[in-house]
Amino acid sequence: MDTIPMEMAKVAEVPDSAGVYQLFHNSRAVFAGRAERSLHRRISQNYRKLIGRKNISIEEMSFRFVPMDAPLVDMAPERFIIRYDDHPWNQNGFVNKDPGRQRDRTALASSHFDLQHPIDLDWIIQHEITGESLPQLMQAIRDSLPYPFRHGRDYPDQSVKNFRIASQTPAREAFAALSEGPLRGWQITAKPGYVIAYQESYDYPQTLAVFRH
Repeated sequence: MDTIPMEMAKVAEVPDSAGVYQLFHNSRAVFAGRAERSLHRRISQNYRKLIGRKNISIEEMSFRFVPMDAPLVDMAPERFIIRYDDHPWNQNGFVNKDPGRQRDRTALASSHFDLQHPIDLDWIIQHEITGESLPQLMQAIRDSLPYPFRHGRDYPDQSVKNFRIASQTPAREAFAALSEGPLRGWQITAKPGYVIAYQESYDYPQTLAVFRH
């Protein structure tokens, strides 16, 4: 099969079926994966992850896929694909999602995808963000970012009715505004692969930025 440019419109055309797929960076096969339920969802997740990273451009990416019945996918056919190409992203943590609170203090190997392609704190938030409550505001911010933003649930007693993040605001400015306003007293830490916010003061390894007031 010919490879397909990893554009939003092309990703939107991927069928909602089980199957296997490959990702290519500058025409080199870098990842092979499978979707037991939805190729569309899985490739869309990969697309969203890649658009929010540095040292890589989505224009450099392409993909191809093969829909198939779910029972065949259960046989892990991506293993056969991997045998025919070297897929470095299958071993460097690309597929990893938010590792959870217990791994926040763990240092990553230099070959890890998140260190080679860290999150882009200059990502532009396209739409204005407001909220009637702090939980609602935080959800809106999470939805606007292409990388995970995990935070505590013991929200400070702060009003957010007059707080807004204007459209076209870089993510780092949004985090700074949060730390100066609704999350004052909390620490917002940008890790290589995600952002966390908790009521704490801690120097995490491999930190990209810290926002705290």
